[in-house]
Amino acid sequence: MKNTLTYDSYQEASTVSKKIKSKNLKKTISGFLGLKTLIDETNKQIVKKITVQKESKINPQYPLQFKNIRRELGCDFGLYDDLKRGTAVLTNNNELNQYIYSYGNMHKAKLDKTYTKLFESLDLYSNNKIEILDYACGQGLASIVLLNYIENNFDYCLSNIQKITLVEPSEVALKRAEKILNQSANICTINESFDDLTEKHFNSDKSVTKIHLFSNILDMGDEYFDMKHIADVIAKSQGGINYFVCVSALNKVKLDSFKEMFELFDGFTDISSFEGRFTNHQGWKMKFNIFKIGG
Repeated sequence: MKNTLTYDSYQEASTVSKKIKSKNLKKTISGFLGLKTLIDETNKQIVKKITVQKESKINPQYPLQFKNIRRELGCDFGLYDDLKRGTAVLTNNNELNQYIYSYGNMHKAKLDKTYTKLFESLDLYSNNKIEILDYACGQGLASIVLLNYIENNFDYCLSNIQKITLVEPSEVALKRAEKILNQSANICTINESFDDLTEKHFNSDKSVTKIHLFSNILDMGDEYFDMKHIADVIAKSQGGINYFVCVSALNKVKLDSFKEMFELFDGFTDISSFEGRFTNHQGWKMKFNIFKIGG
């Protein structure tokens, strides 16, 4: 739930109140009752908006397959250099489409390989409630490919996905991710950089199994953000069973350093690790760690 809901509703009530004052409305009992009614109605609207955010999807739908998304959106705008090898915070749709065109297939291939290992350990059918948390989600590629993978490999009731939390500093990328995924589950968007996150940004239900996705971001740790800070935020805010999927093309040392921050937690399990290249003609570099805490 975005804080702007409460702020906008307050502003709306404040604006109406100023109009009332400008007309020199007599401060009669009926006047006060009218203002009270206005405030009550405003509060009802706030509650209604909050409720909508919390309601379960009645008929959730899997998102489009990634190959179809890339076919529709991916395009070479000559902006490859502007992406700064995937480290740039994207600011417009052309950059988003260039990213999908330039990096999309590689990311999907890496994620598919990683999810295969994840689900050798994570039994979807014994975890009735799942939340996905996608950090530096960009356009939501890691979450999209995860849901594609589940749809293609399991007879799984999508309504068991309780929530998808998307964390991303690029507003335009975050809006696209939300648009693509909003028919699949309740969406929580957090438009912040990692160093600005606190445990107050997250609500944790210990009964829900969490899948934390770090796709092509941890290799940038400690240069662009404080890895220890985000690990501490997760540790303070996320109870219960937590799976971590950490994927990158570079810097396995950073992935290992992040994993080590959780090794002393109850239930820590080192599930799978890989460093190498794809055996296809592309020879893409790939590194991943999958681990678990809690349970």
